[in-house]
Amino acid sequence: MKNRKGTQQQAVTIAIVAVCLLLIASIWLIDVVLRLFRNPQDITAFIFDEREISENLVISIEEPESSETTTEHSSGLDSDSIPVMKADMGIPQGYKIIQKEQNSIHSTGNLLQLDNYHEFTGTVNMLTGFEQKNDKYRLRNMTLQVQAPVVNAMNELAEAYYQFSGRADLMIYSTTEIYASEGSLYPDILPDRSTGYCIDLAFLNDDGSISKITSANNGWLLENAYRFGFIFSYTESNQDTTGIVSAPYHLRYVGKVHANLMQTNHMDLNAYLNALQFYTIGNRYVYELQNASIYYVKAETSGMTNVPVPDGKNYDISGNNIDGYIICAYD
Repeated sequence: MKNRKGTQQQAVTIAIVAVCLLLIASIWLIDVVLRLFRNPQDITAFIFDEREISENLVISIEEPESSETTTEHSSGLDSDSIPVMKADMGIPQGYKIIQKEQNSIHSTGNLLQLDNYHEFTGTVNMLTGFEQKNDKYRLRNMTLQVQAPVVNAMNELAEAYYQFSGRADLMIYSTTEIYASEGSLYPDILPDRSTGYCIDLAFLNDDGSISKITSANNGWLLENAYRFGFIFSYTESNQDTTGIVSAPYHLRYVGKVHANLMQTNHMDLNAYLNALQFYTIGNRYVYELQNASIYYVKAETSGMTNVPVPDGKNYDISGNNIDGYIICAYD
């Protein structure tokens, strides 16, 4: 009897365990089924969002296309350094930046516009004497001083005049001096004398006397001075714009490139400077006859101005005494 009861209890226990195992198996099976048919949208959305964020964080490192549109004109004129890459500021390759103080537009170079309406407010340094002059002209006194290029230019001019006339009677009467006293040959007060780029010429006669150069006897100079880099600052034709009467004895050195262009285009300095304002670094004026290019850079109203100049080549830079710089680059 006892054996039968024990056997029944054991069977019940086994059944309970079996039911539990069956329940566990059913739960596991249901979970597996649910996993197999579960919608995977959440995880794919996360992957997509992560990829999208990564792409948005990528910064392009491709070089930008150069915006340089340099134009060079060779037709008639119209009325201490920081390396710069080609695409920067529209500056062509082969150029660099120098910095100029704002006040230098009033004192730097040989193209300062100086007349009764534009006074000289700059400073002049590094004048030289005529120790290197040739024997084809004379000096009124040995204390006269000028900018160094004037000596070479005057040597060439006097040599050419001697070849033409057979005479060595040209005299430099004055340079930076102002002879306003009575009895002076040239008492006029001329604004550009103080720059050191000007000479007042006279004739030294055989008897030792000195004669004025006038509009009646300066024909050779009028026709040839530009060949050596000189212009006449004050003439009858520009008296209205300069406010100064004609001075046919007064020559100013501006360099051969500028003097030739002014002569060819029948311009005085005022008209020439106005015309050059249309020629910038990206639109340079090319003067093939002199292997030169010319352009204008507007100065900042205060502080320093970045001026592009040729890197490793010759150039001249001059303020215009108004608002900017003229750069002449040449081979």
